[in-house]
Amino acid sequence: MIESSGSHVVVGTYNVKNWFAPEDSSVELGKRPKPPRELDSLAQNIARSGADVVTLQEVGTSEANVKNFFDTKLPGKFPYLAYKETNDGRGIHVAVASRYPITNVVSHAAEHFPFGDGTGETHFSRDLLRADVDVKGIPMTVYTTHAKSRRTYAANDPAHPGGNDPSNQRIGEGNAIANIVAREMKEFPGRLYVVTGDMNDGTMDKSVQAVINPKVGEKRFDTLEGKSEDERRTWPADPKKANGHEPEQFDHILVPQGQKWRLVDSHVVDLPVVSKTASDHLEIVADFKLNDQPSHM
Repeated sequence: MIESSGSHVVVGTYNVKNWFAPEDSSVELGKRPKPPRELDSLAQNIARSGADVVTLQEVGTSEANVKNFFDTKLPGKFPYLAYKETNDGRGIHVAVASRYPITNVVSHAAEHFPFGDGTGETHFSRDLLRADVDVKGIPMTVYTTHAKSRRTYAANDPAHPGGNDPSNQRIGEGNAIANIVAREMKEFPGRLYVVTGDMNDGTMDKSVQAVINPKVGEKRFDTLEGKSEDERRTWPADPKKANGHEPEQFDHILVPQGQKWRLVDSHVVDLPVVSKTASDHLEIVADFKLNDQPSHM
């Protein structure tokens, strides 16, 4: 567990796996209510992670239900919430819960951009959600997204952009994230910002590399870089139950390369029994300095 102190902030990102309330359930869409045991484990995992701000993916329930979850299961710990409906036809959304005031929320669900190969026009599978947070009087910006799944769908299925080439969609989303973040953060030089979420690809895959090493603008750093493969796995899947996919790092917290010095620690949260019960993904947390200056040797 990381605990923030002084001029630090701990950011987490967590795919919470099909978080649907009873009133959201739909047999046709494969939406079952998240069992109470999973919700209890979810709250326990977030609490023990030490996160001050946590971004959430696969939030398939209403803003009121999400707020009620934090108010009742983690009272007083996350009083601020950013939540927007996304483009997902199944009702899978993203959110940001914060210990500190959220001063501005921006959805990019309506933004259009080319597929990864430069052809056609698409949009985010869910969203790129931005939340500006006032951390002890210091502004920071948190972005979160949930990229297109690796599953293939009909080519013209409006609920699943990318159709039979999902990687083309994910690369397009990666390019768009890099462009949007560069455009918006240009207004705030020196501000700490992070790009988080379930990108459904590993750090070296083209879609994530599009964010880390964009064609123009600032490069970014994956906060789990340098750790062993076992330490980076955020999706500890069983290939027999996951369409043949091996365990990977699908979830990321990215920070501008020029602010890499702010990173104190980052790790995957894997609590015995608790994490496995809560979700099929594992949470990442990263501890950042807020207002110190980089040291020069």
